[in-house]
Formats: sequence, C-alpha cells, structure tokens
Amino acid sequence: LHCIKILVFFLVLIILYRYSPKPFPPLSTNAVIERHSAFIKDSIAFPLSHISPPYLPTVKVLITMEQSGKWGDELGAIARLKTAFYIELSKILREKHSMQAIPFDDHLIIHFNTVVFRLVIAYPKEVHIMRKLNSDKTGILKDSAASKLKELDVILEPQLTALLHSASQQFEAFADTCRLAMYWLSSHALSDYLNEVILETIVASVFLKPFSIQPPRTPFVGFFHFLMLLSTHNWLMKPLLVDFDNEWTGLLYL
Repeated sequence: LHCIKILVFFLVLIILYRYSPKPFPPLSTNAVIERHSAFIKDSIAFPLSHISPPYLPTVKVLITMEQSGKWGDELGAIARLKTAFYIELSKILREKHSMQAIPFDDHLIIHFNTVVFRLVIAYPKEVHIMRKLNSDKTGILKDSAASKLKELDVILEPQLTALLHSASQQFEAFADTCRLAMYWLSSHALSDYLNEVILETIVASVFLKPFSIQPPRTPFVGFFHFLMLLSTHNWLMKPLLVDFDNEWTGLLYL
C-alpha cells in the first residue's frame, strides 16, 4: 500500500509538470514585427541601431558652491535646494542654449555635442554637518562611512583632479599616455577594478618621478614607463607616493 501511494504521488507530479502552463511561454510564430524597427537573422529580431541609441558614459562635472548661512544646517533642506538648482539650470540650458538637459534629484544630465555630462553640485559644509551629526555627547566631531565618502567626493577628489590638470599642462605627453593606459586596461577587462583618477595618478608618477633622467616626451615612452612601474613596484608592501608639488624632497621614502 505504501508503494502504491508513492507511485501515485510521482504520477501526479509528472502530470502537473507536463500539463501545467509555462511561466514564460514563447512567442507565437505569427508575431508581427515592424520591418523598420528590426532586422531578422536566424528567426531572431535584432533592433536597428537608430532604434537603440549607443550607450554614452557620462562625464562628471562638479560645481562647488561657496559656503553661506542661507544654506542652513539641515542635510534634507540642502538636498532639496540642490534639486531646485538642477531644475532651474535645466530650464536655462534648454530655453537659452537649446541643450538637452534632464534634472534629477541629485544631479543634472546634459547632452551636448554627442557628450553626456553629469553635473553635480557640491557643498563642502555637508561634510562638517555629517560629522557633527555623528558626534557624541562630548561634542567631538566623528567621521562616519557616509561623511568619508562625501569628503572624498566633494573635497579630496576635486583637489586631486586639479593636480592632475596641472600635470597635463606641465607634460605634453601626459594626456595621451593616460589614454593609452586606459585603453590597455580596458582591453584586459580591468577597467572596472581601477578608477580613472587613480590610473591617471599612477601615470602622473611616471612623469613626476621618471625612470630615466628626463620625463617621457612621447606617449609611447610614457606608456612603456607606466608598464614598467606596474611590473616593478611592490604594490602589496609599499604605497605609491606621488609628489605633485615637489614638496617631499626631504622626506624618506619607506
């Protein structure tokens, strides 16, 4: 009797599996696809290029606002004020400059000459406010994970970007060397593991502290020195110190 019950149970499972409706049934063979929206290859409809626009990565643009008492000390109010700025900026760009601008809560997307910019308003005082909110009863300001990320985004990264810009003005081959390094990194599927700013900083160290007597004068020589640095530097045991302003000449490199 027990064996009969087990047999009946399995028969029920087989019937349910065989005759139950599929969760995602395939399209019928008489599905209508407009000819101007796709081309057919091996019974598969592929969208045309003009129907699916190419993906364009955004170029981040940071606008730093000066500190003012009118901003207040509430993070929520500051965020809403930024959103109001994005909305007004989008109106000005559309009406007066005929640009495609789409405002969001925390940024503004601008499409201009096949380039997509992601405009972000930075207010450095937010870092102080976040530290103040994380302080204890003694009133000592304390960093949190959010305040550190905000400091990196609105203070440290813009400072580093300014130093990299000065390096590009000082060395003619710096920009093209960065492009070669980024292309090499992408061709090895490693671009997601290294930030572009960090990569440019590594390239800058090749020019600021060259392997030869003088900095590289051509992008290919700069790229070769970049590869030499990657292969010879002890990344696990020794940090890479990049002196942009030549202020560490008296320091001992460990």
